[in-house]
Amino acid sequence: GNPSGAADRPFRGLLDDVRVFARALAADEVGFLAAGSPVTTVGEWGALNAVPTGDLTLDSDGDGIPLIFEYAFRLDPNEAEVIRLLPGQGTQGMPGATLMDTQPRRLAIEYVRRRHASDLIYAVDFGGDLATDWSILGQTETTLELDPEWERVHVEDGVSVEDSDWRFGRVRVDYVP
Repeated sequence: GNPSGAADRPFRGLLDDVRVFARALAADEVGFLAAGSPVTTVGEWGALNAVPTGDLTLDSDGDGIPLIFEYAFRLDPNEAEVIRLLPGQGTQGMPGATLMDTQPRRLAIEYVRRRHASDLIYAVDFGGDLATDWSILGQTETTLELDPEWERVHVEDGVSVEDSDWRFGRVRVDYVP
């Protein structure tokens, strides 16, 4: 019910953020949301998106992307979307690989990364086979700040495609609670 006298005092103001959660939030989650701080843990991200984060291998929205990658690459865990980050553009999506049009020709990977995540480690590996030949040696990394929370990362392989029969690349995301 209305507090005494509330009917004669209508709300005069604006709401800039309204969220509905499927569960009661803990006091620290409410405090985090009120502060508007950058997301630094998967728990904070889960609270913001109303998704459970106990098992990060789950796919909460049925798009084939586990929660850990939705968190790491700025995807929406409540919307089935498969987005690949395009070279030099975009602010979200799964990592994209391109063959650079430079001499010598090199494989490059681009991805978005959380700037302040305390529980994620991103690593880009390149190799000559998919089983054992992964390496981080000789890479060139450049970053572009997208906003206070995110950056786009461009990593070029240290080995040219002319010097190898095969080149593969991957972005590893390790969760460290």
